[in-house]
Amino acid sequence: MLTQATTSMSPRSDRHPSEVTHGSVARSPLVAAAVVLAFSGLVFAGCEHDNLEQQPGPVEAVELSPVELCEAACDCVAATAPSRSFELAECHQGCSARTNVEARAFASCVEQASCDELSCLDTIIIEAPRTSDILRCELECRQLERHGCIIGADVGTCEQSCSQHQPVVVDHFIACTESGMCEDESCFRIFDATGGLSAKRHCQQACDDLATDGCLRSDDMVECRAACDSAPVNAIDDFRVCATNVCGEGDCYHGLLSDLP
Repeated sequence: MLTQATTSMSPRSDRHPSEVTHGSVARSPLVAAAVVLAFSGLVFAGCEHDNLEQQPGPVEAVELSPVELCEAACDCVAATAPSRSFELAECHQGCSARTNVEARAFASCVEQASCDELSCLDTIIIEAPRTSDILRCELECRQLERHGCIIGADVGTCEQSCSQHQPVVVDHFIACTESGMCEDESCFRIFDATGGLSAKRHCQQACDDLATDGCLRSDDMVECRAACDSAPVNAIDDFRVCATNVCGEGDCYHGLLSDLP
């Protein structure tokens, strides 16, 4: 179990008030990297902080969350490699953006390297896509809108995602949009797995198509369109697949209604 040890501290006049919490070590990642983890057997070597004054006192073990442990490792690397301190904010952001498993893996990398192996940073910092790829990605988002594949707020979400996701994800999106004429929000789902408002819109279009083909009564079509607004993503996806392949006596429509929350 990964734990943080806390001890008593006496305030110093030259320490910022935010670094002292009720007479004990503040649960900030910086303090954690500098003082703690020794008592858990996981020591980030070389991470002592000159501004910390520990007083004798009982040690209290507090479990660190994966994000806190990851941020402590970021602070450790920044403390032992001042030339990389400009990446500290990006490192912290990476801790919040990564999964718990990835956050712990980064902390383990730093621990094993005693904070000296800067390549650990490459496993946690979210690499930003190139400006040219961002612009190209944003253009593809507008193309999806132009062809009716995404609508409304999803267009803005798509454009924002172009600069928020890692290059490999952006490249995947661009490759998807350039693979042929879009028919729905499939490529947008690379950024938003739910399909956003666009998925609901295409669900409603499926209702209209069923009615047009005589597979759904007009009064059922109204209820079908309303169901698209509240049905879960998996129910919408199942309904759209069904509506593409099956007509029947409202079979797809009744399946959609049965999945409503």
